[in-house]
Amino acid sequence: MNEGEYLDLETRGEIYNFITQQPGLHPDEISKKMNIPQGSINYHLGYLKKLGVLIEISDDEYARYYVAKKISEREREMLHLLRQDIPLKIIMFLLMNPEASWINISRHLKRHPKTVSFHLKKLIATDAIETISNGREIRYAVKNEEDIFYLLNEYGEGFSDDKGNYLEIL
Repeated sequence: MNEGEYLDLETRGEIYNFITQQPGLHPDEISKKMNIPQGSINYHLGYLKKLGVLIEISDDEYARYYVAKKISEREREMLHLLRQDIPLKIIMFLLMNPEASWINISRHLKRHPKTVSFHLKKLIATDAIETISNGREIRYAVKNEEDIFYLLNEYGEGFSDDKGNYLEIL
């Protein structure tokens, strides 16, 4: 098969281009945003994955798709987190409130402290944020702000909260 021949079908090409512009979405999000039936999305994603054009990264909740040679493994890892509602909101809060405490994050997000703690641990494990010890209190900060700003700027249109609203980056 020649380079690009796998994109000859219009729908498949549109899906590929969409994932190029908004990597890290799961099939349901792709289906809703592109207004293409879920079955068609799954078929084309499976086909492109089988050819090695797309990469699927799965966690406990979702399989997310990326163009295989477009972005680095680190960018995929960060986008995977930024596509999730609570990690994205934590990162956004920390960008605007560096060195915030766990309880401040929890209050701002209006989420149970255990939920916030779970996501903070996930963000620390992937090197997205770091802890700063301030005596008895631990504070949190975004570790590589430039990388986060790049991803938000490059793919910002695709970041939305759990209600489908696009987040404004101030």
